[in-house]
Amino acid sequence: MSRTLVRACAASALVVLLAPLSPASAEKWAARDARGDVEGYTYVGAASEDECPTVTDFDAPDDANDDIVRLSARHTRTSIIVSTVFRDLDPASEQMLSVHLKTADRGWFVDVNRSEVRPGRFRTFVFMSREPKLPDLDQEDLDPPACGTFGFITTDVGCKGRHFSVDFDRNVIQVELPRSCLHDPRWVRVGAGANGFENLEPPADQPDLITFNGYSDSWGPEAGTGTGWLPPFGPRIHLRPGVVS
Repeated sequence: MSRTLVRACAASALVVLLAPLSPASAEKWAARDARGDVEGYTYVGAASEDECPTVTDFDAPDDANDDIVRLSARHTRTSIIVSTVFRDLDPASEQMLSVHLKTADRGWFVDVNRSEVRPGRFRTFVFMSREPKLPDLDQEDLDPPACGTFGFITTDVGCKGRHFSVDFDRNVIQVELPRSCLHDPRWVRVGAGANGFENLEPPADQPDLITFNGYSDSWGPEAGTGTGWLPPFGPRIHLRPGVVS
């Protein structure tokens, strides 16, 4: 599945079994995603200024907390509700979900980050903004090849009336947005990606070295690894038939 951009840079397969897709004019849509398809990577920071960090990919089929297994959305007269189902959300772990929404003229993302603010105590932060314009790495001319980081700054759009929930019994993270926050679109497409992180102990002779495991999964209709920054999107979900937009 496609790897979602690690949000820390910003501030923050597999056969897919698809449920029957709703007609393009329907108000709701849902589709399954493969189980056990979480991708992982080990990041090891550079030991000196003359070196680059290393990233080693691996499969992480046992990671159920970040494993998206279903994505659904409803488009009503007043709101858009996106539900992301996971294989097994762990109340003792952090959750990082990015819901992406695409309309006819713009893109949006909503981050739901449940973070451990102190041992055993969690707090959930929600952030909504326009999709930034990110560089096309395939078009970047790096000669000689180099390593480094880049970032972007974006602000919360202040969507009044937005709601979210993290349901560990049902393994669902749900986001509800008033249509007005998306400029009352006639249709919307949705995608979702989850991320997780696990700090690793640095080598004894390099105690300041940054090293961690990262985990990611995104809903998607095809097997394989995506090349873009965004996850795949589902079909257009139109406003309910008979409702004037």
